[in-house]
Amino acid sequence: MQTSRTHRLFLAINSVFFTLAFLIGTGIVVEWGRWYSASSHYRLQTAAFLSGRLALSDNVASVVHDLTWSQGGVHQVWGLGIPLWRLPFDLVAHLVGVFSFPDHLVFGVALCLWSYFVLSTFITSLPLKDDDHLSRILPALAVLCSPVFISLASTRFQVYEEAVAYEYIYATALLSGLVRLHASPSRCKLWLLCLAAGGGILIRPTLLFYGILTLACTFPWLIHYPSKQFRTSWLIACLAFSIGPLICYKSNELRFGSGFEFGHRLNLQMLYGSVYATRFDSAYSAVAFTDAIKELLGLLFRVEQLNGDNFYALKFFPWQSETERWREMYFTTYDITWLPLCLVASVASVHNLATIIRSGFNNTRVDNNYCICRFHQPEIATVISLWAVGSATILSGFYLYNSVISSRYLADYAPAFSGLFVAAMFTLSSRSKWTDRNGVLMYLFAAAFGAWSIIQVATQQRSYNRPTSLTIHEVMALKNPENAMRHGNPKSEYRIVRDDGALNMVSVPESQYNKSFDSIEYNGVGWDHVSGMTQPVVIVFLAAFSSVDLVIKPVAGGQFTTEELRWIRARSGLDALERRSIGLEKDGCYRFHFEKNGKWQTASPPEVVFIALGPPSQLSPHATGYRLVSISSSL
Repeated sequence: MQTSRTHRLFLAINSVFFTLAFLIGTGIVVEWGRWYSASSHYRLQTAAFLSGRLALSDNVASVVHDLTWSQGGVHQVWGLGIPLWRLPFDLVAHLVGVFSFPDHLVFGVALCLWSYFVLSTFITSLPLKDDDHLSRILPALAVLCSPVFISLASTRFQVYEEAVAYEYIYATALLSGLVRLHASPSRCKLWLLCLAAGGGILIRPTLLFYGILTLACTFPWLIHYPSKQFRTSWLIACLAFSIGPLICYKSNELRFGSGFEFGHRLNLQMLYGSVYATRFDSAYSAVAFTDAIKELLGLLFRVEQLNGDNFYALKFFPWQSETERWREMYFTTYDITWLPLCLVASVASVHNLATIIRSGFNNTRVDNNYCICRFHQPEIATVISLWAVGSATILSGFYLYNSVISSRYLADYAPAFSGLFVAAMFTLSSRSKWTDRNGVLMYLFAAAFGAWSIIQVATQQRSYNRPTSLTIHEVMALKNPENAMRHGNPKSEYRIVRDDGALNMVSVPESQYNKSFDSIEYNGVGWDHVSGMTQPVVIVFLAAFSSVDLVIKPVAGGQFTTEELRWIRARSGLDALERRSIGLEKDGCYRFHFEKNGKWQTASPPEVVFIALGPPSQLSPHATGYRLVSISSSL
C-alpha cells in the first residue's frame, strides 16, 4: 500500500486519539494539570545530566528507598535511557522557566510516536493486497492494546512500572522495525535497527534479550548467497548494535563500580529478605529444575489470587514452590487462556519454518544490491515467531531461578507474547482469501480475539492504588526534601544502648528496626539500636576502613553452633569481606573480624556494609537469634 499524505495524517490523528484514550483510560492522567509522576527519580537524573554529572547527589543523606550510595554519590537503578529521552524536554522547560517537563506528557509523546510507528508499519508498510484490511489492522491492535500493557499502566505507575512500560514500547518498536526491514529491506534500515536494538539496554537490562534476538533476526536467511558487501553490511550492523552495551557498561562502571552491575545488589531498602537474597544467598537457587519450571508456569498462567506486599505468602497460586522466595504479585498479568494461544502461535511458527525449509526458499527474493533477503507472508510471520519465542526463552532462563519475582517482571514477556499473536494472525491471513469460506474463519478469529482482549482488560485486578499524579506545585514542594538538606557523618563505631542479657524475640516492635543513625535513612536498618535485636540483614554506613569487627551474642544465651556461626557474613558494596577470625569473649559475646580482600579497591567514603545474620531459608520478616552488640571499623 502506498503511503500518501492523507494516509499519514489519518494515522497521526489516530495515534493522538489512542494516546489520549490510553492516558485517561488507565488513570495516568485524570485531571488537567496533574501531569507529574509521584516518583522523582527520572526527573532527578535528568536534572543531574543538565548539571553535568551522573550522580543524583553527592550528599549521603539524600539516599531514599531503592537508591544506592556508590562511587561517592547517590544513584538510581532504573537505567539512563528514559532520563536521556526526557533530556530535550527538560532542556526546553528550563529555557521557558519551568524546572521540569511533566513526566506523563513525556510518556504521552512516546506513546504517540510509538503508536504511529506501529500503525504505519502494519497498515502501510506490509506487502499485502490493499483490500486485506483485517490483516493490517488486527496485528497493530494486538500490539497497541496488549491487556498486560494496559494492566501495568493501570496500577500505581511509579518508576518501577514506568520503566517496564517504556520497555514494552521499545521492544514492540523493535518488532515493528524488524517487520519493516523484511518487508522492504535496505542497509540503512538494517543499521538503524541494530543501533536501536543495542540501545535498549540503557532503558532496562532485559531489553538486551529482545535486542539480541532482533540482531539475530536481521541476519539474512539465504546465507548461501555470500558476498563482500554482505559481510561488510553485517559487520557494520554488529558494530552499531555494540554501541549501546558499551555505553551501558561504562556508565555502570562509573556509577556502581562494575560494568556488569546495574545497581540491584547495591540499592538500599527495608525489604530485608530481598536485600539478603540479592547480596548473599537465595534458597530458591537450589530448588529442583522441574519445580522451578512449574513455579514459572504457575506465575505466568495460574495466578488468580494476588499477594501484594505479603511477599512470603505460600500456596496462593498452583505449582508454587514451598521454598522461600520474594514474590510480589500485585496486578493481573496472564491467565490460563494465554497458554493455548501462545502454544497455537508457536506451532504455527514451526509449521511456517518447516514449509519454508521444504520449499528451499523458492518464494523469497534476494536483493543483490543490499544483500538482504526480502520476505513476504508467511516468511515475515516466521521471523516474528523466532523473535518472540527466542526472547521468551531467554527471559525464562533469566527468571527461572531469580531470587525475587514480581508482576512487573512477568510483564517483560508481554512484547514476546504480542509478537506470537501477530505471527499467528499473519499465518492465518496468508492462508485465507476473503472470497472463500476461510475468509469467514479469519473474521471469526478477529471477533473472538477482540472479545477475549476486552474480557482480559475488564477482569484485571490490582493490589495497590491506581496511578498517582501530582501538580507542579506539589512537585515543587517535594523538590528539596528535608533529608537532602542534612549532611550525614557516618562513624567508625556503633553500639547498642542496653545490654541486659537474653531478650524475648518478639519484644521489639517492627518499627524499631527502621530507625537510623546520623541523619542517613538507611544507616542501621535491620538493627534495633536499643536491644541489639536483628533482622536477617543489617545495613550500616561506615567511614573509610580496611577491617570491620562485629560483636554478636545469642539471643537465647549459651553459645552459637558451628552452623549458626557459618551464616554470619559481611559485604562492602559488591565485595565480600573476608572473615579472618572468630573469638569468644568472657561475657559470652563472639567477636567476628572481617577484612577487605587485598585486591579490593578502596571506595569513596563513606562505605555501605551489608551484614547477613542467619541462613537463606529464613528470610521472611522476623527477629533472628543473633543479637548485634556493636560494629566497629578501622583503617
